[in-house]
Amino acid sequence: MILHDVKHDITLPLQIGASEASSLILAMECREKQEEESGYDLAVELFRKHRFALRGLEVRRNKGGHHKGTLVYKKGIRTFRTEVNPSTGIVLCAKLGAPIFFDKEAADAADYDNRVLIELAGGSAELLYLDPTHHPMQIM
Repeated sequence: MILHDVKHDITLPLQIGASEASSLILAMECREKQEEESGYDLAVELFRKHRFALRGLEVRRNKGGHHKGTLVYKKGIRTFRTEVNPSTGIVLCAKLGAPIFFDKEAADAADYDNRVLIELAGGSAELLYLDPTHHPMQIM
């Protein structure tokens, strides 16, 4: 998965599994549920049923060079934080319409050439874009 902040022209590549990719595609196509309910659908149902508000996903780079994610969510005046795989958090953000934040260190360390986006767009690859009005990305 390639996250790209258009405002700051920063690109952040993240590894994503097949399950997350499938769920993300369905969420981006605004399908409420798959034929079979996934764990993501269950998590979304729990968020809604218990009135948790997902404030977003924070993506950071750890000392080993890997990315880690933290879901930030609220209920009333209480704020909760739970560590998750970044791709899992991105799927939940897509399904619940929450923003994705990444720290400056992760953005600066991203050894990625933005020309790849241009090459992919001109080739046979399919690009999926998170709508920035519903799924904004920001640097923390």
